[in-house]
Amino acid sequence: MKWRHVDEHGFEYCYLFPDPGETDRQVVAAVAAASFNSAWPEGYGWELWDPTVEVGVDNVRDVLPEVFRRSRFLEKDEILGMDYVAGRRCKTRIYRETRSEYRGQLKLCSASTKRFEATSIAY
Repeated sequence: MKWRHVDEHGFEYCYLFPDPGETDRQVVAAVAAASFNSAWPEGYGWELWDPTVEVGVDNVRDVLPEVFRRSRFLEKDEILGMDYVAGRRCKTRIYRETRSEYRGQLKLCSASTKRFEATSIAY
């Protein structure tokens, strides 16, 4: 996968571009696995955290079924929403871009930006 970092009106995003032969589902699975594997517990998450659990692209849907609730990708919907998963603070969201020159591309948003921290309660 390739990616492009973009600053839009003070908010930073990454647009994800699958390589030839790679599907959007594979890209989303790779981001989910990387987000989960690199996340650390926070608060009571230490009670749930199992440092031996590591997921890969091939088994991420089996190990983290709560992350992949939807059976298909919707055109204008959130594709991946990770907040606290198995005690780990992941805070990763992927949307399908509906505007701009990147229309139709996967848009990776990290909740570390103030905009998403303020709205993360609604998810």
